[in-house]
Amino acid sequence: MDIKVWIDGVPRDVGNVTEHTSCEDLIFALSNAASKPGLYVLVAPWRGNEITLSPNEKPLVVINRLGEDPKTFEFVLRRLPTHINPGPQLVPPHAYQTRGYSQGHLPMVPMHQSGSMPGYPPEPNEKLELRNKMALQEQEIERNRLHLLNLDKEITRFEQTQDHSSISMDCVGPAAELRQLSLIPWNDLLESNKAKHASLIKEKSQLEAALQTLSSRISETHSQVLKQEKRLDKMSEELLDDLELLNNKREEIASSFRRERSKSQPSEVKVNGNSPSFSAATSFPQVSKERTLLNNPVIPSRNTSSAEGVMI
Repeated sequence: MDIKVWIDGVPRDVGNVTEHTSCEDLIFALSNAASKPGLYVLVAPWRGNEITLSPNEKPLVVINRLGEDPKTFEFVLRRLPTHINPGPQLVPPHAYQTRGYSQGHLPMVPMHQSGSMPGYPPEPNEKLELRNKMALQEQEIERNRLHLLNLDKEITRFEQTQDHSSISMDCVGPAAELRQLSLIPWNDLLESNKAKHASLIKEKSQLEAALQTLSSRISETHSQVLKQEKRLDKMSEELLDDLELLNNKREEIASSFRRERSKSQPSEVKVNGNSPSFSAATSFPQVSKERTLLNNPVIPSRNTSSAEGVMI
């Protein structure tokens, strides 16, 4: 696993860090890689505070204890002034053979109690104090930078929560209803409704005109039907009158025929002096024919006028 450590304002990544890697291992590896001998301590900035780690502490264990993500958590390698004796002093990088970060675990470094660093000439006090001040300023700058980063994270988190809360408030309640109502194109809906209303009124007027036409046609047809009924009644009365007239004529003809027959029979008997010489074959068929005509008069059809007469 990689851990980010800031050295003099420059970030560096230390690879292959495990739970068994101590702060002493990280300090030795970083000072060796940067070729900056001196006294160092590993600091963990966390929520506006600084936690100074001892050489025996494990960075990954500390990160897990703080509940942070090792991929985003950052350490600071802080250089201590030479007049401060932090305890055990790290051995200079040239005294041991080191390996790269990608070659397994970092080496374990023995600790010595020597007060000076062999192989390096002593520096003047003024120059040393100037370097210490610069180191302190760099540490202060780094601390401020980390604090600003934490503030940025807090602000981002707060803005996200505010966005979620505003979205939740916009999605429910009267505010959501008002927002949805404000998005509706009321002017377009009004124009479309007006157009629909005008078309409906026009269609209504057309239907009313058609209904009026049908009503007038129905009234006209009804009047024609009444006229035809009156005409049929009149024709029926005329036919009944004609039939009655024909019946009267038939009665008159029958009575006259009976009178003539009654007159003709005695004269024939008297002329001959004996029994009549006519036979039933010559006389009775004529009588039967006359009776047939009297019993079955010819009734005129509906198209025959009463002025044409009756055929007997």
